[in-house]
Amino acid sequence: PEEFEDFDFLIFDKLEYARDKMFEIANDKSKSLQERMSIIKASALKLQELYDEGDIFGMDDVSYAVSEPLDFEYCLNGLDTLLSMEVLEESWLDSIRDTKAFWQNKTSESSQWNEAMFPDSDAEFIFEKIFKSLLFTYFCGAVYDGQIYARAMIAIQSVRWLIMMSYANKDTDINSTIYLYSREVEHSDINVNTLIKFFEDEL
Repeated sequence: PEEFEDFDFLIFDKLEYARDKMFEIANDKSKSLQERMSIIKASALKLQELYDEGDIFGMDDVSYAVSEPLDFEYCLNGLDTLLSMEVLEESWLDSIRDTKAFWQNKTSESSQWNEAMFPDSDAEFIFEKIFKSLLFTYFCGAVYDGQIYARAMIAIQSVRWLIMMSYANKDTDINSTIYLYSREVEHSDINVNTLIKFFEDEL
C-alpha cells in the first residue's frame, strides 16, 4: 500500500529488537527505576549514533549496561519546554509553575530530590508502568523519522517530570496529574513534536 512505501522493515526490526531489550532492563527489579531508565537513555544514545552513521546491523550489538547520570538541573530546566507548549487547560500551566517553584531552591543533594526520585515500591510500580507504556507507544515510531534517542527520551523524561510534579503537588491526586500530562502533551501532535525537537537538539 502507498502509505507503507517509506516503511523500512529492516530498521523496524532493529528498533523492535532494541525495544525488547529495553523492556528487559525495565523489568529488572534489582535496580531502581531511575537506574533502569538511565541505562536505557545511554543505550538509546548509542543506537542513535549507529543509526546516524548508517551502521544499522551494529544496532544489535549495543550494550545495555552503561548508566547515564541523573541530572537535577536538566530535569528542572526542561520544565520550561512544557511551559512553551500548546495549552488546552490553564491549570496545566499552574501545575508546572508550582512544580518549578518547588524545585527551584533545591539541589541534587536535597533529601526531597532523593525521596522523590527513589520512591517506595508502590509509587515506583506506577511510574514503571507509565514508562513502559510510553516506551511502547513512541519508540518504534523512529522508523519514520529516525529520532531513536528523542523517542526514548519522551518516555524517560516524561516519567521524571511526572515524578517531580507529583512530589511537588502532593495535594493533587497522582491519577489527576498523570491524566493532565497525558491530555496536554500526548494528545497534541504539536506538543509531541516539540518534545522530539527538544531532545533532538541535544545530539
